[in-house]
Amino acid sequence: TGQLERGMETLCAFLNKEGGTVLFGINDRKKIIGQEVADTTKRNIADAVSRLEPTAAVQIFYVPLLDSDRKVIALHVENIIVPIGARIADVIAACGGYKA
Repeated sequence: TGQLERGMETLCAFLNKEGGTVLFGINDRKKIIGQEVADTTKRNIADAVSRLEPTAAVQIFYVPLLDSDRKVIALHVENIIVPIGARIADVIAACGGYKA
């Protein structure tokens, strides 16, 4: 997806706050348009998620649109839980080069 980098930046910010969901396939006017999802799309998303540090549990959903081959892609994360006594600098999401 052309907007994957910006979506991962947002996902990183969600990890460092309250968690959240990033949606792909919604236009700027908030209309559901979906997008084509090929194997390369899935690989690109998996690669982007694998660069998150520390490793984060990212739920990935491909939601099909009615009467279409297009899908909405949803990436969902919960916030990172900091262990008691841990230094925040050791557990904050570095996000694999994504800006938070």
